[in-house]
Amino acid sequence: MNIAYFLDSSDPISPYRAIRLLKEELEKDGHKVVIFTPGHTRKGVEKKNGDYKVRFAFLEQGYNLSIPMVAISKLKQVLKAEEIDLVHSFSIGKMGGLAREAAKSMEIKMFYTFLVNPYFGNPLLDKLVKKYLDWLLKYGEIIFPTELSQKIVGIEADYVLPLPISYPKEVEEKRKKYIISAGKLTKDKNLSWLINALPSLINVDPSIKYKIYGKGEEEKNLKALIKQLGLNGNVTISYQTDLSKAYQKAQVYYHASSKSLYSLSMMEAMSYGVVPLVYKDSAMRDVGLKDTIFEDKKDLTHVVPRIMEQYEELRERARFIAQAYDIKNLIQEYKHVYSV
Repeated sequence: MNIAYFLDSSDPISPYRAIRLLKEELEKDGHKVVIFTPGHTRKGVEKKNGDYKVRFAFLEQGYNLSIPMVAISKLKQVLKAEEIDLVHSFSIGKMGGLAREAAKSMEIKMFYTFLVNPYFGNPLLDKLVKKYLDWLLKYGEIIFPTELSQKIVGIEADYVLPLPISYPKEVEEKRKKYIISAGKLTKDKNLSWLINALPSLINVDPSIKYKIYGKGEEEKNLKALIKQLGLNGNVTISYQTDLSKAYQKAQVYYHASSKSLYSLSMMEAMSYGVVPLVYKDSAMRDVGLKDTIFEDKKDLTHVVPRIMEQYEELRERARFIAQAYDIKNLIQEYKHVYSV
């Protein structure tokens, strides 16, 4: 089987790292896997460092947009040269549309995994999104990462299949009272809720710290809020691609995104014994633990201390849940879906 994966980013802190895991496991079994992501290239499609970069015009400043600058015919040419017989897009947006047109014109298998809720909560914009999805999903099969995520979007999945993680066999036992978050820094992550709750938490326990890993358009606003509240000693924002050491130091992982349908970093953190602190309206609430769901931002000052008090018990439950997401356990499911 020759598979082409399409993603919106090759940032190691994005779902890209899970796709690399899939690629490695599939290739061990004799399959061929190539990855396509947007990139800065003068050619329509160019292979760099083992992956294909698809030409986009990036209009980040002021617009936060990117526009594909590649002809479908060029993409088809590359897919034919690689003898691709199955396309799986982990994007339903900019890369998803390109993947769909190329796969449809070649009459090969097509899958879409929804990782983000495409709707905005704006009637006019959502009407346009609905029209786009009606067009997109006329060709290919639909995958959602969790049962709940398909209900949130209101589209029935052909398959429910999460992104895989690499489950660690041994983890650090001693932890500090650290709360962490990881991923692209966007407003929908609601990181400001926890930052605003920290002064109350620190008054009770000054050793509590919040460590944010990632970068994005919300970084400037978050840093301004941290400075305004005088939390420079308790809240840090940094970027690193390997978070395994950070996961082994923390007790709590904060996830309150209103857009994300799946948090790869939350599942990775749970596999290291970090307890998930999940907002009730998040698509990840069914993956978390019953005792660690918070109802609203005011609830954070009560839930965080409770988690830290019960950390030793909760960490084992978190690890148990995360084990099912290990690549060794999920790879057969992926192979089955691809072969049906």
